[in-house]
Amino acid sequence: GGSQPPPINLPPLGGPGASSQQCSPPPMNLPPLGSAPTGPANDVSTAAAQVQAGMRRFEALVPRMQQLPPAQFQSLADESQALHERFLSLQRRGSELGADGRGPMQPQAEREYLELLRPFVSDLEALIAKVEKAVSGS
Repeated sequence: GGSQPPPINLPPLGGPGASSQQCSPPPMNLPPLGSAPTGPANDVSTAAAQVQAGMRRFEALVPRMQQLPPAQFQSLADESQALHERFLSLQRRGSELGADGRGPMQPQAEREYLELLRPFVSDLEALIAKVEKAVSGS
């Protein structure tokens, strides 16, 4: 094997709305499927929620993706691997900018991180759409 995309670990993201109001938080603080706001995010926590929801949607597609013809699977796996590597560098940059949940981010750092997250969200959504199309056979 070795062609399965690596699991995706998300950093805890602080910010507004990150307080624990629920009695039983879902594992990893992921929003329920379908609850992520759509459209361009205006703040880091919204963008992070979009990334998390996208990662979950993608992970849910992986078993069906593995049933695709090898060449098609490989092409999608390569794309997801490239996206995963971008995600890892985003995580590192986010930590440098203070998006690790240890304290509030500076407004300038938050703007910079948001500018990095937005294109990632749209590329992730494009990949999900491509995978969904491939596994639905259309």
